[in-house]
Amino acid sequence: MDKSIELLEKVVRWHSVLAPSILGVSFLAALIWGGLFIFGLAVSPVNSYGLGLAVCGPIGVYWLWQHRFPRGAKNSIVFVIAVRAETAAEEVRLRRDFVKALADAARGAVGSTPFSFIELPSYLAEKATDVKSSLKIMDKCRGHFLVFGDIRTRQVNGEQHYAIHLEGMVAHAVVASQVSQILANDMRAVLPKRVEIPYKHELRGFEVTSILMSAGARYTIATAALISGALDLSETLLSSLRRERFPVTGSSAKLQKQVASLKKLIPIRLADVYSNQSARWFQQWRSDRSAHALEKVAHYNELCGEIASDRQRYLTFKAILTFVNTRDAEKALSILLNIKGRDTAAHICYSIAFLQAFKGQLDIAERSYQKAFSLDHDGAVAFEVEEFISWIASEYPEKPQLHYCLGLVNLRVKKDPELAARDFSIFLSRLRSDEFAKQVRFATSNLNGRTIDKEAANDSAEPVNVVPMDRHKFQGKSGANSKLKGSGSIS
Repeated sequence: MDKSIELLEKVVRWHSVLAPSILGVSFLAALIWGGLFIFGLAVSPVNSYGLGLAVCGPIGVYWLWQHRFPRGAKNSIVFVIAVRAETAAEEVRLRRDFVKALADAARGAVGSTPFSFIELPSYLAEKATDVKSSLKIMDKCRGHFLVFGDIRTRQVNGEQHYAIHLEGMVAHAVVASQVSQILANDMRAVLPKRVEIPYKHELRGFEVTSILMSAGARYTIATAALISGALDLSETLLSSLRRERFPVTGSSAKLQKQVASLKKLIPIRLADVYSNQSARWFQQWRSDRSAHALEKVAHYNELCGEIASDRQRYLTFKAILTFVNTRDAEKALSILLNIKGRDTAAHICYSIAFLQAFKGQLDIAERSYQKAFSLDHDGAVAFEVEEFISWIASEYPEKPQLHYCLGLVNLRVKKDPELAARDFSIFLSRLRSDEFAKQVRFATSNLNGRTIDKEAANDSAEPVNVVPMDRHKFQGKSGANSKLKGSGSIS
């Protein structure tokens, strides 16, 4: 047995840096000098160099080929494994029990999602020593996820154990430092880092560790996909993970804690995916006003509502859908007024103000708009607001108060008194009674010399052409941007 292991170690170490060089030099020397002395060949120095090149060239090419970093298949999620072993026996265990189980667990869990696995041999894996070197390797392999570390044999309490040390890395789009930190924290929580497996339980130990590593890696890839905007991929991976059962019976307390963290985080991130899918399809609906896009908004919003702990996102989109589908402003408003923390969210305050104005409660709406303006620091939500109000105003010419709302937005947020005067002029020209006396006085004082005429009113038959602002973004945990989420507003 010892001789077999010794021979195996020699084979494994064959691809070390020095071995091919020694082989090439030895083979070349034997060929040249053997030919000279045995066959009595008179070889000139030039021919010797040519012969040496002919022999060394293929050997060098072979060596470079063996030491290249393999690349993952295109159009697949590339999983790079760069775990090194101290001995040949440990490397055999690594490949047979850990790597294979890891690949099987990932492929079997995600169905049609294409995964490709790159297992680096020890002489390449040993180059992954820290974050910087691992990033280079992941880039060379075109990898999406890389696990690096080592496996060793150690005595623990007088018993032989496999000691496994693992680190994980994932590729994702360039994002804010807060978001990157969220991903780093998640990785630490779900990926097994230091595992000790007794010899007598090695089969079960390697199986459990590989399954949990696979699950943790897929969760990490899904979160990175969410951050990078690949929502469909993230949804597929997280939905698959949510259905899985993880083996914890007989596992160490550390692994059980990681399983608990994983189970807790999966629905949180899946809710983030559903919320961003709702926002994505809402942006599509803003562009084409299609029934299909609106159905998608409703579908993902209901999925989000089933698992999201933060009800604000779910209820906001529910109010939007209620109004757009039924024009029931009273019902939509009651949904928004029941959202906790509504007074600190600009898009909710805008939506409340719009619905109040739509109902004819312009005094109350104006106060709500003032609150929204104070929260919309960069005016980002105002562009979406103007687009929506213009669209609804074109469908309801009998509601001139909506043009007053547009005037407020253009005057207070966009700082465009000329455009505001146009909106106020339309508002004044369409009034059929002495209602909204306070607003009439304010609008009149801000006409900037514009004449109230029917032409301005007729010009407003079509909604103002406002370029939609893409608010489908990912946000960090601290500060005003509180979560990984998308947002929307009724107005």
